[in-house]
Amino acid sequence: MTSIDILTGSALHSWLDAQWDFFSHPKETIDEAQRILLLKRSLEETRCEPDDYPSLNKYFRLWYVINEFDMALNVIETYTNSILNNVNNNDKIYISIQISLWKLSIYTKIKHENFLIQCDVLVEELFASPDKGAVLEDWSTFLNIVESAKQWNKYRELLRKRIAFEPRFAKENVNYLEGLLWIYSRDCFAFICDNQKEEAENSVKRLIETLQEDKFKDKVTTKTWLEQANFLVSLMPECIDEMIFHIKALVQDDWPDAIKKELNIKIAQIKAEQKYAQNQLEEAIEFGLAGHYEIARQGHHFTTKLMDWIIELGNYDKAAKIALDAIRFNLKDASNHAISLAYKHHEMNPSLYWHLIICWYNCFALYNKNRHSDYILTEEEQKIATHLLNEHLAKAKSIDASHVDIQSFEIYLLIQNKAQINEDEYHQKVLTLCERFFRDPNNYRSKEHISAYYRAKAHLLGIKTALESEFMPASEAFENFDLSQSLFVREEEWQKYSDHYESILTLKHKFEICGFEQYQRFYETGIGYYRDGNIHNFSMLIRNICCELSECDKKTPEEIKGRAQKILELSHLAIKVSPFAEHYSGIFDAYNLLQDFEKMVEAAENLWQIANTHGYSRYTPQNILDFFVPYLGQQGRFRELMIWLERLDQWYAYLSEDQQVAQQESYFSQIIHILSQVASQQPEETSIKLEKALTHNPPFWETNGRTALNISSIYFQLHNYDKAIEFGKLALALTTEYDTAEVIKKAERNLTIMQDTLANQNKTILKPWWKFW
Repeated sequence: MTSIDILTGSALHSWLDAQWDFFSHPKETIDEAQRILLLKRSLEETRCEPDDYPSLNKYFRLWYVINEFDMALNVIETYTNSILNNVNNNDKIYISIQISLWKLSIYTKIKHENFLIQCDVLVEELFASPDKGAVLEDWSTFLNIVESAKQWNKYRELLRKRIAFEPRFAKENVNYLEGLLWIYSRDCFAFICDNQKEEAENSVKRLIETLQEDKFKDKVTTKTWLEQANFLVSLMPECIDEMIFHIKALVQDDWPDAIKKELNIKIAQIKAEQKYAQNQLEEAIEFGLAGHYEIARQGHHFTTKLMDWIIELGNYDKAAKIALDAIRFNLKDASNHAISLAYKHHEMNPSLYWHLIICWYNCFALYNKNRHSDYILTEEEQKIATHLLNEHLAKAKSIDASHVDIQSFEIYLLIQNKAQINEDEYHQKVLTLCERFFRDPNNYRSKEHISAYYRAKAHLLGIKTALESEFMPASEAFENFDLSQSLFVREEEWQKYSDHYESILTLKHKFEICGFEQYQRFYETGIGYYRDGNIHNFSMLIRNICCELSECDKKTPEEIKGRAQKILELSHLAIKVSPFAEHYSGIFDAYNLLQDFEKMVEAAENLWQIANTHGYSRYTPQNILDFFVPYLGQQGRFRELMIWLERLDQWYAYLSEDQQVAQQESYFSQIIHILSQVASQQPEETSIKLEKALTHNPPFWETNGRTALNISSIYFQLHNYDKAIEFGKLALALTTEYDTAEVIKKAERNLTIMQDTLANQNKTILKPWWKFW
């Protein structure tokens, strides 16, 4: 391309994309310095005239990444006005904000005298935005730029403007405390960075005093203190002991052991970081090992830090063992760090674990088992990965060929190679290796080991023998939870072994109970494995057990009562452990089994409140209303029924368009169901809502006999006997088709009553309306 070529429009976009592709995905033979040189030459030899925002963005960024900041600024200043003149007002506001951010990024690089002036311009642009929610991310970028420029006074000033920008942080609103804590904690950060230790201490003091104020008493929890302590621990480690004191002061004696244990783990992690910040490395590691559990997402980051601390102390083998757990459990951040440590240290600090980490990493890559990446290796990359796996497995065996972690890996590798081995030979090898491995009860048994072991037994010895053999659980509660959802219960195996339905369910239940007991033991004693600290998994396992207990077909009344009481017990435990809405649903299920309608109504109310406050994506109120709407009608509690009708509309309105399509029929049917209970008491309102429901929905009544019956009932109560008979006949035709004897009987009886009523309209109907059903 010569220097006289001028690129605009689509040609410019294509050229810019090609330059970005070259720079972002270089050939291995081209280093970064060469890339910058080649890209600079290409930019200098090509005249570009961006005429829209996307092309200006790409063109400016290309100059920026090769560190030609003056040129990048010149591009912005040359083309901005012409582009802004050709867009609508809303787009102009958005583009102006982005361009101001670009300028600020450049100013940080060239120490431009207009940096502070541009900050003020950007503040005005952000406040002028008509959509405050749309620019919150821009505020974050803005603060990050000012932070990188080390303009600490400006940073603190902008932080307050950012808080003032969002109405939810206003003094009269619920998030007012959150805004205050954000200011004080970030003030501390800015003062520390600006070497103003005394001011930083004052900021922390104000933060702690604020958390102790009486007016915030109901809003401050252990979580509030923990969040602040986690942010401040590396900045102001000397304040952590006081904060931990206040955290422990909030603990109640009646809290479940699970909650207390999780809190102790979080405190141990904070104490570890405090000790490290105070240059007390051995104490940091001691606390770190006590807090080394996957209790939350940040647990992955903590494991990364813990590995580094142990290496800093010189205990490479211990760090490598933790790194092996990180890669084997496929933890996103910690596993990436583990493999980088393994490649760095396996030669200078030889350890069997470093070699196994490289084996696991390449095994995951070869068989696409990395949960955090969809990347599939090329043929050449597969050869390299295979070579590395075999090389480092041989090196690990040269250190200790019988090591338990080598045995564990070889079983996993065999499972991945299943397709390359004769089926009988594969299952025999699995059975032999697993039986040898399982002899020592202290060996870590993964879900892959257990599922392959049971399937090998089923293949070689028969499913009956496999199911009746000695129960062999996984080592972790989480893994047993997973096995209860996967072993022999997936569709293909379920159909294959359908004659052994009850035995498979018994095995499934054993895994669930074993997992439950392992979680409980961990929280009561601290004995357990890495993921046994995951309180969410514990909670969901309880919910699964409750769901299965609620399936009471062919159960005696006494058995049903016992199951319902167990569901109540477990659901209340789960709510204490982790108050998800699913557990409130479990309480409703239990009272439904007991046919305790008053408790059912109360449970439905609690479920509605918790679902609205905390969210519940699987919540479908129309499905639970079926169980107690007739009861409320019989009790004459029509006002409650109308409230539920309003709630149904509220719930449906908040669904996405796709969700509304999926839920429309059940939503419509429940509206009709409720109207059939209130029509005689609320005739005018019922008439309006019925007309709206019938005209704004497809004719679901044409295929649903129960819905047609309920519409017939509504018209009868509204004294529209022709319509009542029309829908009654439709209901009868539909129910005959579906051969539901009880509904047919009701339909026939009701139709006779309606026809008699129409023939004798002047006679008084003495029978209460709900008795028709």
